[in-house]
Formats: sequence, C-alpha cells, structure tokens
Amino acid sequence: MNVRLPRDLSLLVCESNKRAGWFLASICLGVGTGAQAQTVKEPRERNIEEVIVTAQKRDERIQDVPISISVLGGAELDRATDRGVSEALNSAPGVVSIPSNYGQRVGGNSFIAIRGVAPSAVGAGVVASYLDSIPFGFAKYSFAPDSNPYDLDHIEVLRGPQGTLYGASALNGVVRVLTRDANLEEAEFKARTSVSAVRHGAESYRGDMAVNVPLIAGRVAARAVVGYQSESGWIDRANKEDANDQEISNVRLKINAQPTDNLSIGLFGWMSRTDTGAPALTFDGRNNLNLLAEPASNDFDAYGLRLRYDLATVTISSATSYIDFNNSSVVDFAPFGVPNTPITTLFSSKVFAEELAINSTAGEHWKWTIGGMYRDASDRDWQDAPNLYAAPDAKGTTSESFAVFGELTRLFANGRWELTGGLRYFEDKVSDRERSRFDVVGGVPEQGLAAADRTFDNLSPRFVLTWHPIDDGTVYASYSEGFRSGLNQAPVVTQAAPEFPPARPDELHNYEVGAKGSLWGGRVSLEAAAFYMDWQDVQQQLLVEITPTFLEAAFVNSESASGAGFELGATIEPIDSLSLTAAISWNDLQMDGNVQNANGVNIIPKGSRLLGSPETTLSGSANYSFALGGSGWSGLLSASAHRISETIAERSTDTGAAFMRDAILMVSASFAVESRQGWTAAIFVNNLTNEEGITTDQFTPEWNQYVIPRTIGLQFEYRH
Repeated sequence: MNVRLPRDLSLLVCESNKRAGWFLASICLGVGTGAQAQTVKEPRERNIEEVIVTAQKRDERIQDVPISISVLGGAELDRATDRGVSEALNSAPGVVSIPSNYGQRVGGNSFIAIRGVAPSAVGAGVVASYLDSIPFGFAKYSFAPDSNPYDLDHIEVLRGPQGTLYGASALNGVVRVLTRDANLEEAEFKARTSVSAVRHGAESYRGDMAVNVPLIAGRVAARAVVGYQSESGWIDRANKEDANDQEISNVRLKINAQPTDNLSIGLFGWMSRTDTGAPALTFDGRNNLNLLAEPASNDFDAYGLRLRYDLATVTISSATSYIDFNNSSVVDFAPFGVPNTPITTLFSSKVFAEELAINSTAGEHWKWTIGGMYRDASDRDWQDAPNLYAAPDAKGTTSESFAVFGELTRLFANGRWELTGGLRYFEDKVSDRERSRFDVVGGVPEQGLAAADRTFDNLSPRFVLTWHPIDDGTVYASYSEGFRSGLNQAPVVTQAAPEFPPARPDELHNYEVGAKGSLWGGRVSLEAAAFYMDWQDVQQQLLVEITPTFLEAAFVNSESASGAGFELGATIEPIDSLSLTAAISWNDLQMDGNVQNANGVNIIPKGSRLLGSPETTLSGSANYSFALGGSGWSGLLSASAHRISETIAERSTDTGAAFMRDAILMVSASFAVESRQGWTAAIFVNNLTNEEGITTDQFTPEWNQYVIPRTIGLQFEYRH
C-alpha cells in the first residue's frame, strides 16, 4: 500500500532528524565497546561477572540478563575526556547519539538512535532516557540533555524494545544514567581537571570534584558533585573568532539514608546550566557568515525521591521525580535570504512522574514484578521573528499518562531454564492549545485559536525463554514490543490542513536470539545477538508550507519498515596488562512501502532506508598497562576507534533522490601515568586523524555541522 500526500498542499518530506546531525565524538581513555566489555571494566580489580545491573528492575549480574545490554563503567568515564554522556554513548554497539537542533532549539541536547531506529524530532522518543530513576522526556519533544558523565556509577544501554517495563519512549531501547550513591561508611574525595586545545580554536578548561561525607555513620550520608567546562569554539565569524564556544556548569547532590535495615531512602538533585555563544553551524567547517548574535542556553533542574522497603519475600520501591527544563536560542535566518532576521525560540517543560513497583525476592521457582506509573508533563513553546511574523507563534502541549505493568518468570531445572512473560497497559491523554498565531496581527485569528485533544493507548507484551548452560553464560530467545505514543497535529496544521488526523501510535515488534558469557575467569567475554524488527505504522514527519516563509511540522503514519540485524562483540584479556575489545552492529531496516508526493513520485521508495538510520557501526579499543621502573608508578596506553556508516540525510520532494552523509571514522588515543597515591596524569588526542566529515546536512550549507576538529589535551585526576 502506498502513502499518498495531499495534492493541495505544498509538502516537504523531512522525516525525523531533518535538523539533527550526527555528532560523532571521540572515545578515549579506555571507554571501549564490545560485548560485555561495554562495562569497560578494570581487569585488575574485578571480573566481568561481578557487574550488577538493574535493567529488569531488580539486581542481576549482567551476563544473566536476557537482553542485549552495554554498560559503561563509572571509573572509566571519570578517566575519559568525553564532553558529555552523548559522546560516551557513541562507544556502545549499535548506538548513535546525535545533537538536537530541531526548531532552533540548540545548546546541549541530543537524540539517540539504536539499531538504525532513529527518533522523530517531535513526539515521544524511540529510546527512553533516565537520570537515576527520573524519566527524562517531554510531552512534545524527544530530545534528552547531554549530561556530565563524572562520578557516575555506570550507564546502562538496553538495545531492543523495552515497552513492558519502561513504557512509551522505549520503542527500541533505554539509556539509564546512574549516579553513585552516597557511601554511608567512609568519607571520599576525588577531582579531575583538564586543559585542551582544538584545531583552529583556542584553549578549553574543565574541572570536576566529588565529595562524600557520612553524616550519621552507617545511616545517613551525602555526596556532592560540582563541575565546570569552558569549551572553545572553532568556527569564526566576521565579528568573533571561535564563536561557537560553550560554558557548562552542573551541581549534583545525593543524600542516602538507611534508617532501618529494611528501609532505604535516596534524595537526589541535579542542576545543569549550558550557555552557548553560537550554534555549531558552518558551510565549510570553519566559518559562518551570519552577523547577528546567536546565543543559546539550555538549563534543567531534576529532583528525585526513591524509597525502598525490603520485606521477607518482596521489595517495594517508589520513585518520585520532577523536572524543570528551559531552552532559549536565537538563530539568524540570513542564509534563507532574509538578512537581519533573528528568530528567537523559547521552550520550557515541567514533568512530574511517579512509579511504584513490587519485586519478589524469595522463591525457588518463581520471580515476578508488578507496578504502575503516572506522569504529568506540560510543554510551552514560543517563537518570534519580528521581521517575518505579525505576532509570536506560541502553543502548549500537555500529556497525562498512566500505566500498569507486570512480568512473571518461572524457573526450571534448578534455575538453568527460565520462561518469562510480561505485559504493560498504557494510556496517554494529549492536549494541544494554540496561544498565539504568527500570521495574524495580535496573534488571534477571526475563527479563534486552534485546539486538539486525543487519548492514545497501547497493550505491550514481552516473552523470553532463557537458558543458563554454565554459571557465567546465558542463551535466550525473545519476542518484545515497543511503542511510541501518538500525537496531535500542531494546532496551526489542524486548521490549515484539517485532512491530517492525529498520528496514531507506532509499534516495533522484535524477534531476537542471543548468547553472552565469560570464560577463563573473565578473561574472555563474548556476546552475540540476531534480531528481526517489524516497525508498524511508522510516524513520519512532513513540513507543511503554511506561508511562503513558514513551515510547520505535520505527521502521517506511513507503511511499515522491517529488517534483520545482528550484533557481535568480544573482550579479551590475553595477559593481565592487556585488554582488547571489538564490536560490530548491522541492521537492514528498510521501508516496506512507498511514500509518494502529490505528483505520484515515490519520494521514499519501498526498500529504502529511513532518514538518519545507519546500517553499520564498528568499534574497538586496546588498553595496555605496564610498570614504570620500581617506583610504584605505572603507565597506561589506550587507543579506540568508532565508525558509523553513511546515512541518508535528506530526500528530494520532487524526484526522491537521496542526499547522503559520509561514513565517519573517529580515532582517539591517550597515555596516562598512574601512582599508588591516587594521582593520574594523561595526555590525550581526540579525533586523531582530524576527520572533517559533515555530520548534518541542513536546509542550506550555512547550517551544516561538521565533526569537532582534532583536540589535544592534558588531564589530571586524584582519588582519595
């Protein structure tokens, strides 16, 4: 079946990531990938089987979890020189983290794609993002903040649909950024600082510090983390060199209490501030001709309260959270032939969420989880361009949703076999209100402002058969579904093009077999997965020409997309001092039908890949440690590489011709000197080969994004 667009509207297909680009960052200091060494573990301190994850909302060893999962270790993230979590995620197999500049909302957000399933700019995401137990998603937009990776316990990346346990944003994966709990017994202190220089730019500086203080020994403790980054730009303007500089600051506070042996309390706060001098947009990788100032800011405050009570046979947990998010930016529209025309965009969101879960803890033959969640999100969007608009364009979206979920596992043969079934029911009431119309003086048209209300629901199952042939190995076969909630058309589209109904929810059905395990005391870790994805009712983004100077996003549910794929990864420690990792992820996700323009031309032909969907990612790393004489000092040599295949950036709405982004290879290396007293000094090079590829192909070359040029720096770290 073909999807045919209306003839009486001027439509530009720009699906999902039209204004989002690949921000492929360097990977250094051993933040490697591959199979289970996505843990990037310290081989001299622990074996891989000791890594504990909570992907299924209970504590489990990573190799026992029947999910394709990566873990980025906190100690290695501390040593790394990634600018944020977004860069670190690019080291995980099948994962691409990209900057979000949709709708001129610039300054520190990202989209995440897994296994070729790329997000839409508007609507719920395809990958759920969490800061600790805080679900970081908005009513209308799917981007997530690029948070500071210092003093994290670890990051979990779950590949494949996770709709049963994680809901509407987990269409094809989950990213959980988990901070360190406060240590109830011991005081701790650590810090790091770095200085670096980017080619064609100036110096960058960074400082982070974490302090842990027991307030009542064994009962109450506090952990505070502060960080500051001054990042040089590398794009020059006529009136300013290195104009795309950034200042990033963050403060985290976590208080943990254990009033009784059964009750634990965690109180969490995370405040982040990002100020950007100008967006990283350039026609040649180094210059931007705009003359107007284009500052941006991206701020959020996130608060969480987690309660856990352990009974004889069950654990009851509650996670309450609140997010206050604000983004502002100014973009010059001079590249579109309208000089001296700044467009100011303001976006804010407030999100309250509560989740209650009960997990079984005892039982020889059964394991189960039941729970429910509630979320109330409210977005406000405002945009103004006095030289173009008669009035500001303003609208608001609210989403009130709830869900109930449960999973039940039956154990056989002394736990060697497990059969799991899960189910989640979800309901989402979405309301959109137009508050001011851009093309009407005064902002209110004669027919009044538009409004739209719709309720979407979904029932999402999961089934898994698991076999543990050895203590440190797992083989599994699973069927899982992920879903993305539907959405109303923008109010202005509702009135200008009433033939566009609300977009229905889309669902991804995943059939998967996999195996993982470790051998020879953890020296060899392997993981493999083969899967088939069937993505039904894919939400595709269009741009409707409301006026010659104003385009508004609209959505249709197109034909399905489907394809097979596989992932292979390995970590090998042939000797105590050497660790090697390698991983590959491939998928063949393609459209099952045509999307045609008003003239009947297949602008997205059957068999083509979706926009922003990479076919292959490759990664590898090597770490070699050695003693430096008899002084107690040691050296660590590290190298890593990550490659993403070419992707379709845009398609012509006249002929369907595809415009491609180049494949990009990022290489990084470092040499560190470590002392037994807790000091570490390292020299590092990111983007060693000075890759210059375009990572975003925008509407006009002046809005392209390029890879960050080669960066060389020094980093110092102290732990006590």
